[in-house]
Amino acid sequence: MTRATAPTFTASETGPQRLVTHGYRQCLRRNYLIQIVNDDLDALSVGASPANKARFQQTRLSNWCDHGILPRAVFYQLVQNWNKQGNLTSGLVAWADVCQPSFGYCPAYAVDIGLTFEGFEKLGSHTQLTDLFRKKAPAFAQGAPIRAASRLGDSGASEPCNWEDRYQKDAIHAVLVVHAPTSSAGGAFAGFQAFESAVLMQLGWSIHAPATFLRAHWIEESTILHSPREVHFGYVDGLSVPRYREIDSPAQLCDEADFNIHNPGELLLGYTRNDKSNPWGVPGAYAEGGMPTPPNPQPARKAYGDFFRDGSFGVLRKMKQKVPEFEAYLDNEAKRIVGAENLEYTIAWLKAKMLGRWPNGERVEEAVDTTDSRPVKSWAVQKRMKPENNSPTSAGDNKFDFHKADPHGYGCPFGAHVRRMNPRDDPVVPSLRRPLLRRGASYGPKYLEGVNAGIDRGLLGLFFCASIEEQFEHVLGNWSNNNPMGLPFTHTGKDPLMGNQDCIGNTFEIPKPGKPPLLLKGLPTFVETRGTCYAFFPSVHALLKIATGRIVSSTAFLEGM
Repeated sequence: MTRATAPTFTASETGPQRLVTHGYRQCLRRNYLIQIVNDDLDALSVGASPANKARFQQTRLSNWCDHGILPRAVFYQLVQNWNKQGNLTSGLVAWADVCQPSFGYCPAYAVDIGLTFEGFEKLGSHTQLTDLFRKKAPAFAQGAPIRAASRLGDSGASEPCNWEDRYQKDAIHAVLVVHAPTSSAGGAFAGFQAFESAVLMQLGWSIHAPATFLRAHWIEESTILHSPREVHFGYVDGLSVPRYREIDSPAQLCDEADFNIHNPGELLLGYTRNDKSNPWGVPGAYAEGGMPTPPNPQPARKAYGDFFRDGSFGVLRKMKQKVPEFEAYLDNEAKRIVGAENLEYTIAWLKAKMLGRWPNGERVEEAVDTTDSRPVKSWAVQKRMKPENNSPTSAGDNKFDFHKADPHGYGCPFGAHVRRMNPRDDPVVPSLRRPLLRRGASYGPKYLEGVNAGIDRGLLGLFFCASIEEQFEHVLGNWSNNNPMGLPFTHTGKDPLMGNQDCIGNTFEIPKPGKPPLLLKGLPTFVETRGTCYAFFPSVHALLKIATGRIVSSTAFLEGM
């Protein structure tokens, strides 16, 4: 591969942000959904009275604490400081990793930064840079609130006009994803306080131990990730992830089937994609308007390719999970199918059919499946029913394909969630695959019947890809919210867990060998979208270019290329 068209990926201090390529383990996460403004402190400082300066500083502090508003100059300085101190890193630094931190110590927190299109505009990006986003990433440029209804199936209660205020158009300019370790008591909160203290100190506050913004309306916080990681619907999560050549280790690649291994360009901009294209290699753009096109524009085009390379588009999607309704529906359907006998097993069996894995993560195979109302009470059967019975031997196997192992859907139905989201080598899958790297985490307390049913809970999904249109929007809008892929099927139905069941008559079909299929009719909507944000997570190299103000004009942008 040549660097001009498809450079080889290498993790470095200025490469992709760590959350994109490596993630974090044993960490609590907060998403600070901030706005960026350009307040002119220098102009105020000339001849301003001490009282006016104090009021100005207090306004800055209040804006941050109450609304998550940061001045542009402060944002720039924070990015530079985080890079110097090791909080902003592209390497393998993490509290639970086996490698040694490259900075010689473990930082109290780690920061990953994504900018919305409006954020780039607030930072004063020159028009040729923003025009490239409009041309090559129209979904990112338009934003999720404009596209969600038509591209993501967000209608009814999930319609963008019903989203939380923080996710409305132009409400978010940057997403600061802060991770702090949870291995020690209070460790994560100490890390968050250290992060918030760094921001406040940059704003001029002199106190070193600020109160944590636990309930600030512009902060989304995940729950502590226990092992095994469990989503509120009662399933083990994070079992199947796409793998990428040149990014994941040889051992990780060996553990995956070929159809789940992708070229790095499906995740990072500037690299070869699965179809051998590289649309962000040298995306082009020249000098300021009115200036003649240079005789050899290649260096200018390469400078833009260097800026985009190692970046990735991230989609933050808040999804409320209606767990009491989910449990009630399963209870009613199980009683309809088997009555009161073996009710617990039948509920677990229905969960397995709807997801495509048993609650403990074990695959739903035809060989081990049974619709018998009197299943064998063996440990092998019982352990499938509980997420806590997860083990690498039962749930770590992703080297399977539906076409060979389950062509008729007798184990995993065609409409099940995992068969939709990752259909593997089903014959109906188009040659263009749609890998999405998930870095999501649950929010809200675990559901306890009769105790906390009314408390909000769900998933803070964070999805990374190289194309929002071709990957995220296609998977959510088509594979999740249209008829299931695979034949034969005789009923319409959306994803039974994530689909927006806004049409009367949605049915989930469970094929049965030699018998009519079992039909779960009248599926309600179990997930409501509370907000979606499209962001671009630049490389550390690009972030430093942003933080030095070199994106305000194409001339400054091309300096030192």
